[in-house]
Amino acid sequence: MQEQVGFLADLKGTFSSPAYYARVLGQPLKSSLKFFFLFFLLYSVIITTYVTVKDYLPQRELLNYLPEELVNLYPEELVVTVKDGEVSINVDEPYRIPVSAINEMLENIDQRVLGQSTGTIENILVIDTKGKIEDYFTYQTFFLLTKNHLSYLNESGNVEAISLAEITNWTIDRTVVRDVINTIAPYLRYLIPLMIIVTFLFLVVVFPAATLFYLLILAAILWVVSKLVSYPLSYKKSYQMGMHLILVGVALLMIINVSGINLDIPYLWTIVLVLLGGVILVKIKSLPESTPVAEASIVDESADSSEVIKEDTPHS
Repeated sequence: MQEQVGFLADLKGTFSSPAYYARVLGQPLKSSLKFFFLFFLLYSVIITTYVTVKDYLPQRELLNYLPEELVNLYPEELVVTVKDGEVSINVDEPYRIPVSAINEMLENIDQRVLGQSTGTIENILVIDTKGKIEDYFTYQTFFLLTKNHLSYLNESGNVEAISLAEITNWTIDRTVVRDVINTIAPYLRYLIPLMIIVTFLFLVVVFPAATLFYLLILAAILWVVSKLVSYPLSYKKSYQMGMHLILVGVALLMIINVSGINLDIPYLWTIVLVLLGGVILVKIKSLPESTPVAEASIVDESADSSEVIKEDTPHS
């Protein structure tokens, strides 16, 4: 219970009190690290719960009928044969599977997943064994299957082609598609739990680790700011101060994202945090001398923490 009260007090101080930052600078770095990771644990629980309720759980119904819809998506009359790396089909070419074939499915999938470019795409797949990779954009398709290649648009916006040279003998029809999907279907019930676990692990492990790396840069800037406002602060203490400041930015960013506001401004959060850090340092300077302020910010970094933390330290 005492630990919970301590965390809540740290949380309140981080978001509301310059005097709290004066006390932070007088504490060992490990106390801020502990608070930092506890904050991200709470943050991860909140965001994972929000995403689960808003995005993941509504897709459960879709997963129930998705296997059968995928089977029906494959044309009953189409047989694709790949022999010695070359494609042949049993219908007239070019053969198209249009996007309109999955309109019902598209209505059940969040457009943020598919991307806004789907409005200009007419086909899911076009098969033209006489076509070339260069014809990709002509067919307005997600995938283009030519005699020797399967082409698609990669994340960089460039056409990427997969050679079929290694495929010696392969036939695809609706029966094959149904067998493959029926093999995969039982595992779909694990998809949403897996997505929830991956989301939580990313937020509680990867995100904090990336933030600590970013703080190496932010701390250097805060150290320069401390010189500009004439407040003696070591780089280590700048880093410790940044560990609390960055949590303000994370919380604000969470609120903005949930609100649907788009603030695509380069270096916006770095600028905001640096300005906020400067204001806090100025406020700390103006605190009464009786306020516990860190002598740790001005002493040698190798000093023992028990000797570093002192009260009634006069400002220079």
